[in-house]
Formats: sequence, C-alpha cells, structure tokens
Amino acid sequence: MLRSSGYSSNLDIIVSYNSKLYVDLEKKIFCDKPMADDNRVFVEIVYEKLPEIAIDFENNILRIDVAIYIPSKDIVLFIKRGSNVDILEAQGKIIIPLVNSGESVESNTKVFYRITKKYETRTHRAETVGLVVYIGEMFIGDSEKMIAVTVGEKDVIKLSRCYY
Repeated sequence: MLRSSGYSSNLDIIVSYNSKLYVDLEKKIFCDKPMADDNRVFVEIVYEKLPEIAIDFENNILRIDVAIYIPSKDIVLFIKRGSNVDILEAQGKIIIPLVNSGESVESNTKVFYRITKKYETRTHRAETVGLVVYIGEMFIGDSEKMIAVTVGEKDVIKLSRCYY
C-alpha cells in the first residue's frame, strides 16, 4: 500500500519489515505473531514519517489503513483509510504536549503548551471531539513544531492484545 503513495524508493529507510503486527478486526485483537491465515499484517514505519505517508493534508483524510500501538495502554488503535482527521499544529521555541496518543479530547481541551522566542506562553486547544492518535515533533531552524492528529472515536477500533 505504501508503494502506491510514491515512497517505493525510500521504503527500506522508513519501514522495519522485521517488526510486524497481526490484527484480527473481527475479534478486535492484535498479536506479535500470526494468529490465522486471514490476519491483517502491519509493518512498523518511522513514527515521524507517519503523517506524510498516511495523511492527505489537502482533504484531511487518511490515505492508508493505520494501526498505532499505544504502549502505555497496551492497545492498538486501528483507523480505516478514508477516515477524517483533524490536525492541530503548534510552533515555538518550546512545545510541551499536554495529552498523549490514545487519549480522548473534547472541544477546547488543552493539547499543547507553547513558549515563544520572546518567552511568552500560549496554549493550543482541540477544536473538535475525538481521540488523539498521533503526537509528533519536527524541527524548523531553532523552532520546534508539533502536530496532534485527532480522529472521531467512531472511526477508531480499539484492539486488545492476544495471549496465545
């Protein structure tokens, strides 16, 4: 699926083929080993590359199916291709995320705390209700930029770990 996105020449750099996740959407479980012949298989990609690979920024939708492992909760969030996403950006000298991936947010929830180059403080708030599926940072010169990607909870399937 990544090959159709124009990343075929760089796949070896951003994909870890040895790290696979097997997903059974009917049973709502995931495992590190194959469970059956009809499992969906996801490979690990470099976390910072997820937005540019998976998100169509013009239409704010996912280009591919995504399974995101949340280690703190030991769950996987599965989001289907075509799901709408909301993107919140914050840029400044220092950005501190106030939420984690896998957390629900309401409209007006504080998502980022930002310190500007003039050492002024600002907060960035969620504009919609949803589930935070990605928080990541990028550096632009001496400024830091972070994005939070939120998806409506109805578009997320929470998967539990299998214990085979």
